[in-house]
Amino acid sequence: MKTKIFNLITRVTAIATIASSFYMVSPVKAANFDTMSDTMTRLANGQTADHTVVFDLPSTITFDVSGNTDVLTVDFDATDFTVGGTWVVGDFTFNDGTARTIIDVDEGVSPTADCSTSSTTNDIAVTVDTDGGTFGFTPCDATFAASGAAATVTITIDGTTNGTLTNAATGSSNVALSMTDEGSAAAHTGDIYVIIVDSDQVTVTADVNPTMTFDLDTSIATGGDSSSAYTVALGTLSTGSVSTSGDGTIHMVGIDLDANASGGMVVTVLSASANGMESTSTPADYLDHSAGTLAAGTEGYGICVHRVATTTGTLVAAAFDNDSLTATAGFDDSALCTSGAHQLGTALTTSAQNILNTSSGAISGGRAEILVKAAISSTTPAHDDYQDTLTFIATGTF
Repeated sequence: MKTKIFNLITRVTAIATIASSFYMVSPVKAANFDTMSDTMTRLANGQTADHTVVFDLPSTITFDVSGNTDVLTVDFDATDFTVGGTWVVGDFTFNDGTARTIIDVDEGVSPTADCSTSSTTNDIAVTVDTDGGTFGFTPCDATFAASGAAATVTITIDGTTNGTLTNAATGSSNVALSMTDEGSAAAHTGDIYVIIVDSDQVTVTADVNPTMTFDLDTSIATGGDSSSAYTVALGTLSTGSVSTSGDGTIHMVGIDLDANASGGMVVTVLSASANGMESTSTPADYLDHSAGTLAAGTEGYGICVHRVATTTGTLVAAAFDNDSLTATAGFDDSALCTSGAHQLGTALTTSAQNILNTSSGAISGGRAEILVKAAISSTTPAHDDYQDTLTFIATGTF
């Protein structure tokens, strides 16, 4: 009787042990990932692309090292994508609510996650199966901080810089997600479908015609336009003063400029005479081209830039300017080229010399005002037909 009771107790104990063991090794309940997407930088066939893969872990599931180390994989269909190049840690980021640190990348036909350099609770090693197109993400440290349950995971794969991930076939392509959880392979899965197309770019073209405005004026008033012949009449010259534009009676030369020339505009000026302002009846008599400063009683003739202005862009006076005038908005006035100051800078010649430029850029609302000046000595021959013709040339570089 005692033996029967003992055998019964033994059988009950054995059954309890078996039941307990069965409970301890129950598999992880499979569940699919939620809200999955793969945003690619290029969708065209034959192009390399970066990938931003985003998905939510299943409800109650965390990414951790508790019990057995979890592993997340992103598998690009090898018939639709080609893996190449040399992959480095900088090609990847991983965030599951915490920005993790990629510490190593191993690539090849059968790569192995190398966690030997792990030193923090956020380290992840990456494997790249170059034959199958599978990217694995393995937490390294035993103290790896678990993600939250149902965390949103964001993985970026730079497939255009060091390692390359090339779109290899046109049509619907599969990116398979999988997670080994508590030692159970493919415990959680999901599929993302992307479309590879023959072209993902549209070239848009347009033409912009070159435009340029160049207008000469002669006027007494600042900013005035010509209402008569393009003439600057200096009148009867006297040894007691310098005859000059800008005195309220003698016309100045105005230049208006507008251009969409990306290389800018240059305005040059040249004199018709190698000597200066000549007598048309007696060309051997002339007022010399002058540089520097004109003075009453000393024979000379020339021009200087009185001021420059722009609405947009830059207008610079050159050569015939001792003030380094530069306008970017509104006017820049000279103190050395006025009705009372007569510094000419450079002398006129029969060769074209730069007088204005737009600093290698487009311009609108450009305006320059140029004063013409002359002086005589007591021995300057008397004639009533001294004359010179100034030619201004504008050149745009488009």
